[in-house]
Amino acid sequence: MKKILIIMTLVCSVLLLSGCITNSSGLFGLSENEQNEKKIVNIGVILPLTGTSADAGENVRKGLELAKSEINSKAQNNYRINIMYEDSQYDAKLAINAINKLILQDKTKFIISADGSTQFLAITQIAEQNKVILITPASQADKVSTEGDYIFRTQVSTAQDAEFISDYLNKKELGKVGIIALNTDYGKSFVNAFSKYYKKKISTIEYHSKDASDFKDIIVKFDSENIDTILLVTIRQSGGLILKQSKELGLNFKFYGTSAIEGQDVLDIAKESANDLIYSYPFDDTSNNPNMKKFQEKFFELYNKKAEMYSVNSYDTLMLLSKCFEEVGIETDNVRDCLYGIKDYQGASGVLTFDANGDVKKEFILKTVKGGKFIKLS
Repeated sequence: MKKILIIMTLVCSVLLLSGCITNSSGLFGLSENEQNEKKIVNIGVILPLTGTSADAGENVRKGLELAKSEINSKAQNNYRINIMYEDSQYDAKLAINAINKLILQDKTKFIISADGSTQFLAITQIAEQNKVILITPASQADKVSTEGDYIFRTQVSTAQDAEFISDYLNKKELGKVGIIALNTDYGKSFVNAFSKYYKKKISTIEYHSKDASDFKDIIVKFDSENIDTILLVTIRQSGGLILKQSKELGLNFKFYGTSAIEGQDVLDIAKESANDLIYSYPFDDTSNNPNMKKFQEKFFELYNKKAEMYSVNSYDTLMLLSKCFEEVGIETDNVRDCLYGIKDYQGASGVLTFDANGDVKKEFILKTVKGGKFIKLS
């Protein structure tokens, strides 16, 4: 009996080593699915991981990482995602260096780039000329819409944002209105759109650099001109400083903002000075939409915080790319056509449909700050 067992063992060992025995259950070796290794798709990601707007970059990264883990864990998927991060530091030149590296050196055909519009617009034509699909979950400048057939975004445009907040302000009894805006493609695009939709007079518009830290001269100027309402068209850090320095000067303006103002930095910098700020936002984290609720639960379980606009947009961006990979493969033109064909996709950020410009439209809500928290305005 011992001799028979030894012989059987030796025979099985030889057969296994030669690859002659296969079994879908994996009893005698790797399953058929395990033997056929999934194809890896490299996704380049350009975003500010350090410096100005790194808070938004980190939120984008969180959404991407959650999406990647879900995609790669699905046994039925044919493609695995590998993300290659490049730090733009919110600088257009660094964004250009990053996309050239991703395309020329890393041979990447799919790139996600976020925050802000100036950095994104600096690289759109490089992607377009190389027939590389470029998607942004954050950049809002209206010019993005006409940058080419390979350019998409899961973020709203400045025109959508401006129309919503102007409709709200048109119904308010306001005094003299001034705007403090970021001196970038985003800031200029928003101001241009708002000027078309706002039916009353804008008294003063002041632009500031992305690295500005002292806004007291602008604030004092607005006060001297008897402006009592200020629209903030800027990012979290700058907005927080403006709110804080206004309070330090003992001036009580009524502040409104755009969707780019929401983020922990504005609360950390402005503290109680941020209270009563009202702003437009294209994402409702209190929604009862099943897909949106499910995502929030997963995000909170992983990061111990609720997801905001950039996180949900980036999650949807990667999930949509993966959806197209599974449906049409990874030939760039096929994926491009697949994206244009996306209609009524039930995403974490809402229901998404790409139009002929590669843009999406979303429902807006009003939000405010109370007690150090961003809350939906009822």
